[in-house]
Amino acid sequence: MVATLARSAFLFAFAVSCLAAPSNRPPPKRKACGSVPYLGLESDNPLSARWITTTVSKIPGEPPKTAELLELVARDNAGRVRVEGRGDKLLPNAAEQVTLHTRDGSEFDVTQGELRIIITIGDCPRGKMIILQPGLKVARTMDSQPTPATERGEHPFSRFHTSMLRHNPTAGVVAEDLGTKIIDGVEARGIKITQFGAGDDEWKGKPIRIFERWVSDDLAAVLADKTIDLRKGSEATSTLVDIKREEPDTALFQIPAGFKINPSPAEYPYQFVTGTPAASEPNARP
Repeated sequence: MVATLARSAFLFAFAVSCLAAPSNRPPPKRKACGSVPYLGLESDNPLSARWITTTVSKIPGEPPKTAELLELVARDNAGRVRVEGRGDKLLPNAAEQVTLHTRDGSEFDVTQGELRIIITIGDCPRGKMIILQPGLKVARTMDSQPTPATERGEHPFSRFHTSMLRHNPTAGVVAEDLGTKIIDGVEARGIKITQFGAGDDEWKGKPIRIFERWVSDDLAAVLADKTIDLRKGSEATSTLVDIKREEPDTALFQIPAGFKINPSPAEYPYQFVTGTPAASEPNARP
């Protein structure tokens, strides 16, 4: 829910098929290679960073509730992108140990935090996708429609994000150019979009959602993103931090040794509950 709120900023329909949860069924046909909303598929522009999304929900009469999601991201010179979603950092049981069993009688221990990790590796130029679940030690591979990486600087990354400044937005939506500013030594361009209520309730003609995004053409990345939902009393803020502009380790884009590749449902590890298997395929994100 948090990630969906943050990534819905600007009312753009981002392609996020790279981050779809893995299924036990093989993909019936090749699909378009998805992209990460905040990172461009650009070659010769490597980086690694952390993408942190913090959501604060305010309910009248109750203390504000905060959730924080962390993603470790990397892009290599070939334009491959890796996203490691680590779940909610603030969940109290992240360090709790869980014992998983396999059909051959072996077992191994993981933490609840490790079970929540989902890693998506998108080799979009070659149309190859890998989804890893380190807690279960399984990997799923699939083919997708190749998406060639653009050469660095060939197309401004900000062009898509600022498209509403060049075209008349829909009724009830106002787009503003925030100009440029320096964020952590990187120049970024900002856009703000305000959506107004159109119904016959108390919000008619009033701002109901505000989206603000700062993008860098040099990094081909979003540096900061904020979504405010005034009706729901929630605010989600995402930032790209700890940016390193160097080629990431090649091993990050490979399937680790010992992982079972494309397992059948019966081959997934499971845990026991009161002496019986809880499930043949544990939920990676409890």
